Amino acid sequence: MKIDIEKLSSYLPSVEKLKRRLSFREKLKWILIILSVYFFLYHIPLIGILPIYQNPNPLVVLYSTLTGANIGSILTLGIAPIITASIIVQILVASKIINWDIREPEDRKKITALKRLMIILFIFVEGFVFTLSLGNFFPIKEGFEGLIFLQIVLGGFISFLLADSLDKVGVGGINSIILAGIISSLFVNLFSPFSISKDGSYILWFQEENAYPIGKAISLFVAMQRNDFEMFAMSFISLVSTFLLILFTVYILRSVIEIPFLHFQIRGFGRPLEFSLFYTSVLPIIFGTAILANLNLMFLASATTYIDEYRCGIFGCFDANNNPISGVAYYLSPPRDLIFELLVLKNNEKLYNEIIRLITFFLFFTLILVIFSRIWAYTAGMDPQSIAENLTYYGFGISGYRTDERIVKDVLDRYIPYLTVLSGIFGALIATLADISGSVLVSTSLIILVSASYNYLLLFKREKSEDIPNIIKKFLE
Repeated sequence: MKIDIEKLSSYLPSVEKLKRRLSFREKLKWILIILSVYFFLYHIPLIGILPIYQNPNPLVVLYSTLTGANIGSILTLGIAPIITASIIVQILVASKIINWDIREPEDRKKITALKRLMIILFIFVEGFVFTLSLGNFFPIKEGFEGLIFLQIVLGGFISFLLADSLDKVGVGGINSIILAGIISSLFVNLFSPFSISKDGSYILWFQEENAYPIGKAISLFVAMQRNDFEMFAMSFISLVSTFLLILFTVYILRSVIEIPFLHFQIRGFGRPLEFSLFYTSVLPIIFGTAILANLNLMFLASATTYIDEYRCGIFGCFDANNNPISGVAYYLSPPRDLIFELLVLKNNEKLYNEIIRLITFFLFFTLILVIFSRIWAYTAGMDPQSIAENLTYYGFGISGYRTDERIVKDVLDRYIPYLTVLSGIFGALIATLADISGSVLVSTSLIILVSASYNYLLLFKREKSEDIPNIIKKFLE
């Protein structure tokens, strides 16, 4: 029996397309309203759990940041089902398991419909998985499992509709939610005056003896006042490394390779085609990081046996703060604050293990990002063949050659395959440097912050609305 995917998708809840183009002020208003609703729900705990502070490992923090999720809240799933569904559909299309052409309008509609169906499926699947594993993070009241599942699924549907609303506004639902979450995390990690008390609650740092604020900028001055060299060094390295890595990311983002093209129907008209070293941008990085974070969550959920004070499973053991200390989970997670530890670490055996862990993680993460960069290039129409077809269709060709699609493709083949690999390598390199330096933003959050902010800057520069405030116009200029 043949299934009509588009018809089936039409029965799902969705946000209607806008009937007119929004002005800049209207876009800004709706962005703020939708994100305010999202982050209001972000702080509402699930009925049936006892919300206490947990100190998760960096990949769990990264998972929450990249999916807009707050484990234990209504938005426990965040936009994770959207990201997972997008990854699966892209792999199916790229591998030709589903023989649809992204360039054909009818096939694009089918891909969109399939993605929507997969999102709903993963809301239920991931909701079930989280219901089973939520006990690793919070105490759960007996008999509330069914209610918790329903709340998580409801939150998944709400996240899907809010992200869809942002897409209809024209700013990208996934990118907007992720960027908002990263900016919020950046502000907290820089300037939060709160500390974590011994009983797991939030308090102001001066309310408890020898406590330090979460915000690294404030922690730096508190450490100076107390003559605490180790805390001062850790905060200083964290702040400086964040600043230097942002500069390095901007430099890589702005580094381009230019190929001159001419329009053969308009004599003398030509323009260079620019390819950034971050050619495939942030979506492959988001997808690859989400896969890695999901793996880490699976490792954590499988650790159900207690050996002394450690929780262990088939993939390794975890300490009381959910940090991996052995097994596959240990070697496939990034070492945090390694640069600081090099200054104070006396245990040569532990240092050796950390370096092996760093090399293993970097190679594995690089492989993941390179694979997703390649997949994204060939599913988003960024491969040499697709670009060559578009250029020759509009009358462009390489300077010094006749208009021939095969010649254009041959020239692009010298650059694009290597740029997709470089995108993955640079993504893994910056993410790993952010982790070992103890950056304020963990892993790929820093890359996504810079890249997404730059893309929004370009988007607003292209905005033709006449109601853009003068102060914003001057900034964009």
